[in-house]
Amino acid sequence: MTTNTKTPAMLLQEFTVKKKFSPPEYNLIVSKEGTHQNEFHYKVSVANIDAIGMGRSKQVAKHDAAFKAIELLTKMGVYIVEGAPLSDFNPKMHRNEPDHPFQAVVNCIGNLQEICCENKLPPPQFIEISDIGPPHCRQFTYECQLSSIKTQATANTKKQAKQIAAKLMTDRITDIIPQLAVESENYRNAITSQDDDVKDLYSKLSFFNVIPNKSAKVTEFPYCFIKLMEERDLNFDSFIDYFKLKTEDNMKKILEKLDLEYQFVPIQEVPDTVVILNVSTDTPFSVLGLGPSFDYAKNCAIKEAFVMLETYMTVKKLVW
Repeated sequence: MTTNTKTPAMLLQEFTVKKKFSPPEYNLIVSKEGTHQNEFHYKVSVANIDAIGMGRSKQVAKHDAAFKAIELLTKMGVYIVEGAPLSDFNPKMHRNEPDHPFQAVVNCIGNLQEICCENKLPPPQFIEISDIGPPHCRQFTYECQLSSIKTQATANTKKQAKQIAAKLMTDRITDIIPQLAVESENYRNAITSQDDDVKDLYSKLSFFNVIPNKSAKVTEFPYCFIKLMEERDLNFDSFIDYFKLKTEDNMKKILEKLDLEYQFVPIQEVPDTVVILNVSTDTPFSVLGLGPSFDYAKNCAIKEAFVMLETYMTVKKLVW
């Protein structure tokens, strides 16, 4: 097949100049973008005729509209095809696009993700390497990374570049999946070991025999105080007098009503004193205080604790 450097839009533009017609007018009439198949429709108006083109990218849809306009003008005898056959200028043939955006295509990314899941491998990562070229002919390069293996692909759309990179990765890992599984397991063991070290360090800061609520999410932490209040048939008004004066004695009374204990733990003395206030909730509640002395840092922690307690305990007022 003859290689052509001219696009359908260029051919249509040259035609209007030669015939002294008004230039083609393009309008985007359909634009569907999302995590699935994209779909774009362009309508071109030229020489008293309209034509609609579609594609998975705006660029292809626009050229498809121009190609169909040229086809129509050719049938009317207005446009004379010169040189290469008109079919050589079909934008979808050059980009391997289906005739309709919803025609089935191979989901290489999905296939790769399934392979990783079945073999307990980490999910593939896609990184944009470059985005170059003029607006009408962009070139996107994406890298697919899985463990220590990398593949790259370049295409006219980001989606296509990712799919090709995923296909190349699938082809490469087929014979070495057992090796990758071992690498992945070693990585997970290393992470688990680091997590255990962190837990050990945290346990040294805790002086309470509290059974943690393993089902609680971090985002739900503020509601642990609301739960304690509900269990004891209390609301914020039950504590309001204690918030008038932010002292350790009043903080102690608030926590006693909720059957909670607290302790101050000094963790640094120079250059400034750092104190942590730990409260015996089943999800970690710790407040940091900083100052030139232990008492100063402790008071800072108390004031900050009052602010946090008031915030968490008044969330209930939104749904009381």
